[in-house]
Amino acid sequence: LRPALKRLLREDPAVVGRVVVALLPAQSLVVAGPVCYDIALSDLGCQAVTVRDDDVRLEVLTSPRPLDDVDFRIEADLAGLGRLLVYGSLRRRLSRRVAHLRGDRRSLAALEWLVREPLSLPELHAAGVRLDPELALTLVAHMIDPSWTAGERFTVGHESARGGERVYLTICDGARPRVTRDPPMGRVATTIRSSDQLLLALLAGDTSVDVDLTGAYAPVALVREWIARAQRDS
Repeated sequence: LRPALKRLLREDPAVVGRVVVALLPAQSLVVAGPVCYDIALSDLGCQAVTVRDDDVRLEVLTSPRPLDDVDFRIEADLAGLGRLLVYGSLRRRLSRRVAHLRGDRRSLAALEWLVREPLSLPELHAAGVRLDPELALTLVAHMIDPSWTAGERFTVGHESARGGERVYLTICDGARPRVTRDPPMGRVATTIRSSDQLLLALLAGDTSVDVDLTGAYAPVALVREWIARAQRDS
């Protein structure tokens, strides 16, 4: 996901931080432990992560654990977390806007690998990673190379099965795909109605997920093809 996260970082570092937090259930895919760390976020509480023997325990705490009880602690807002994990080492040292790291800097590699390893979307979903529809489509929009969309114009919408909330992915003929909550001016080619947590699995190619699809299937198939291409090329 790192190429997509680097592009997204230029637009909204806080969204990158949200993706990083969402990836935490997959920490054991890149490190079997033991590792123990806290991410103390001013805008999302303290995310406590403990990995032992391929098992990940996640907790949201009201305050961080003592430094003696963890390998490291990150103190930041979501944007600072995103910059810490996506910036290169030189830019990270020079920037004042990255997260503050306390503890064993070498242990930070466990979290860095989670962002940098070429994990596929199906692997992440199987590990328990769940993204809300807007975050999922935003990530997908930055995985797709705009040049691949030349000659294509369509909108795919997602409607939440629990409350009717909608979010739209619009393909723009060679421009960066757009994600909005406002309905597009033109026709919506395809509407997917599903549980919020299943949208990314569907787009990643899982045909077993329970969704209702209204309209043309071809746009969904094309988005899936672009996602698969992005994962092959990364």
